[in-house]
Amino acid sequence: MKELKREKNQVVTIVSNNQERQDEKIICYMKTNKRDNIKTSFSLTEEIDNLRASKRDALKKVKYFEQWLEDIDNKISYVFQKMETTISERDRTKELRRKSKEWADKLNACDYKNLAVTKDIATLAELSNIELEKFFSQWNDDKTFRNDYNRRVLWSLDIRRLSKDGRIRNPEEKSIVQENKYVREKASSS
Repeated sequence: MKELKREKNQVVTIVSNNQERQDEKIICYMKTNKRDNIKTSFSLTEEIDNLRASKRDALKKVKYFEQWLEDIDNKISYVFQKMETTISERDRTKELRRKSKEWADKLNACDYKNLAVTKDIATLAELSNIELEKFFSQWNDDKTFRNDYNRRVLWSLDIRRLSKDGRIRNPEEKSIVQENKYVREKASSS
């Protein structure tokens, strides 16, 4: 019995020592685990703060670009409005110009008839000189007018088989339009 009691005491001391060691290990583990948890929680809060800051920056950039796109859309719509206004004004101007020319032609036709009926040759000569001066000033000042006039008149003369000066073309003479094309090609190549 004494031996059993001794063994019992030894077992109790071994178990209690083991229990103390286990408790120490658990306490130590808990302390280190707390430190790790604290460190981990600090690093997680830092990461969360960083993510929130980058989200705020991204939202600011998105707002900036949305405003920028809105400004561009406003500028585009303004340009389209101006373009529509300009086109409508151009069309009105063309229509007014056409009507005024029509009225001027009607008035001039009446004047020409009246001058022809009354046989006022001096006024007719003066009028023809004025028209001739207008034509030549436009001819000398405006290259597009000159090109357009040449294109229309030469085509008309060529269809009627006339030469540039209005006389009937000889059989060996070339077509005016072809000659004019050759001149244009030669001018564009040099």
